[in-house]
Amino acid sequence: MNTCEVNPDTLNSFQVVPNSSAFVCNIGDLLSRWTNDTYRSTLHRVLAPPPGVDRYSIPFFNPGDPDHLVEVIPSCIPPGEDPSYEPITAGEYIKMKHYKHKNEVSTP
Repeated sequence: MNTCEVNPDTLNSFQVVPNSSAFVCNIGDLLSRWTNDTYRSTLHRVLAPPPGVDRYSIPFFNPGDPDHLVEVIPSCIPPGEDPSYEPITAGEYIKMKHYKHKNEVSTP
């Protein structure tokens, strides 16, 4: 499997080299928020493999308990710094992302 990731800082793309003893896990934006950007989600695309090469993909999406309060994990906050994100429920976060995306798509 060849994947193309996008560096969120530079917006430059880079290729992830396949490794038969590993698997790729693309985390979502909510985990980035939870970890104060210790783990960052990226824009990603998967390129079709060449003919005769199999590629397996098992997408799994879980929005979580809508009432759960998502706060930055304390160990992800550098000493002397504040968290980068305010607490938010998982449900409110999903709504926020939905409306943001909806507005970006409908804006000419």
